[in-house]
Amino acid sequence: VLVEAARQAASALHTPTTFTPAAIATEFHHYAELDAPCWIDATLTTPGHVTITGHQENRTIFHSTVTAT
Repeated sequence: VLVEAARQAASALHTPTTFTPAAIATEFHHYAELDAPCWIDATLTTPGHVTITGHQENRTIFHSTVTAT
């Protein structure tokens, strides 16, 4: 579910243009609790690369790098 959130966040940065992910690299740092919101931040780092970070209760849950074709 968190990787799908990363994919959707990367796609949202590119709206209305098309963003087709070719690769997703993810590192998980903490367990995400189901009863608390997980905030997703997306940053375009270079053309075709988006860095995604998930935060929950002031902790970094995961980092992803989504690469487009």
